[in-house]
Amino acid sequence: MPHVKILKNNEETDISAPAGALVSDILKNAAVPFSMPCGGNRRCGKCKVEAKGKVSPMDERERKLLGDEAFSGTRLACFTKIEGDCTVILPDSYKNASVEIESAAFKAAPEEKCALVFDIGTTTVAGSIYALEPFRLLCSEGELSSQRPFGADVLSRIDYCCKNGSEKLAQAIVSQLSAMAQMLCVKAGALNENVMRIAVTGNTAMLHIFAGLSPDTMASAPFTPRSLFGVREQSDKYFEAFPNAEIIFPPCIGPFLGADLVCAVGASSMTEREENSFIADIGTNGEMALFSRGTLYCCSAAAGPAFEGAGIEMGMPACDGAADRFYIESGEIKCHTIGEKPPVGICGTGLISAAALMLKTGIMDKTGYICEEGHSFTDLIDHDADGFSYVSFGKIKITQRDIRQLQLAKGAMSAGILTLLKECNTTPDEISTFYLCGGFGSYINPEEAAAIGLIPDSFKKVTRVLGNAAAKGAADAVKRKDADFLSKIVRSAKEIMLSENAFFMEKYIEAMNFEVV
Repeated sequence: MPHVKILKNNEETDISAPAGALVSDILKNAAVPFSMPCGGNRRCGKCKVEAKGKVSPMDERERKLLGDEAFSGTRLACFTKIEGDCTVILPDSYKNASVEIESAAFKAAPEEKCALVFDIGTTTVAGSIYALEPFRLLCSEGELSSQRPFGADVLSRIDYCCKNGSEKLAQAIVSQLSAMAQMLCVKAGALNENVMRIAVTGNTAMLHIFAGLSPDTMASAPFTPRSLFGVREQSDKYFEAFPNAEIIFPPCIGPFLGADLVCAVGASSMTEREENSFIADIGTNGEMALFSRGTLYCCSAAAGPAFEGAGIEMGMPACDGAADRFYIESGEIKCHTIGEKPPVGICGTGLISAAALMLKTGIMDKTGYICEEGHSFTDLIDHDADGFSYVSFGKIKITQRDIRQLQLAKGAMSAGILTLLKECNTTPDEISTFYLCGGFGSYINPEEAAAIGLIPDSFKKVTRVLGNAAAKGAADAVKRKDADFLSKIVRSAKEIMLSENAFFMEKYIEAMNFEVV
């Protein structure tokens, strides 16, 4: 059997694999952290590696996806097969991912009882440890999700589970949370036996996978989840190192309205106020809710992974070197990068910022078309080998296809917002508070979001950023020792199914344009 040497971050992993095996499958089986946004389905061209030794030759389809990099020794893991002994060199992991966490760094007192809280996002995972009496945050950590090799969005991972089972994804996330739990305890000086409660929140599919339940029943109508959670269990099934802990799973509303939304609503306290308020977690699976006259109207818009940087030619997570803001200075368009590092790619907030600036300067019209003339930045426009236009902002390139991906994502979110407003007979101007939350949503500039029509124009004046509201709501559950207050929120919820809503479909088409709403 061929010998495969895997190199990443100056670390070496040696494994054996059968001849003919795809590098992508080898990496999944070996649980090697590696991003494959399309789940290895040969669509995105992002799973770039360097392969040396006996591997299959490059075919025309792989060459086209790689473009100019096809001549630099770069290969795609989902195309490259092992034919004998070889070495696979993976790109270094993104450093310093911008995961939305609360900032604190305190030590637990000797014998102090503690609790752990985890929010399993599609792209990132956040964890925190709290002292219970008095209740206070000790420290937090955030990481990119270990499930990224199985797809960038929820639907890709559900599809993988349907075809291959959910065991590998479950192993990946349980192992990641277990390691994070140990790390948090060490940093806080807490003893494992003194961890009394653990809360795990996330969308419905992520909780299924963590709990060892297949999400396959959510792949097709009637989209019936195996559980809506809202339960408490002993944690040794998931966290063997914490024998005294009880695990709390907050409740979900439906298959695509998960515990993360419920926890975020709880953290906002919006259902406790007599005002019209709106909350949105903008991401791959955009969840949102509008509270009006005692009812919580909810929906989920499948925005796709563009907001997380996936499916974008130079897209990347919000890590060091990611362009996250574009602006004009001395007549030139410049970009700001996370960590003030040299630009290596663009994250979702950067894509929104770039689109708003392109629209303002005339580089792009309201239909999303990149204009080659009629503005002062014509020297930034170029064409690829197929004749399609793209814009070069220094080292950052934004293609016409990138803009189309953004249109699909923002169209779904915008139409979802308008649909909820219609369902409760409310106008955008009647919303008193618009809550933005989540790892991506918390970093969005409301002015830029309104400029491209992602959110109604009136929302930008009443926006309140909550950060990781899902984790905050889950922390409230461990503080109160139960999630009954979250179950009350679920009982007040009315789910609006967008796939069956004619108004949503009409607005979705209209929202493709970059126009102020």
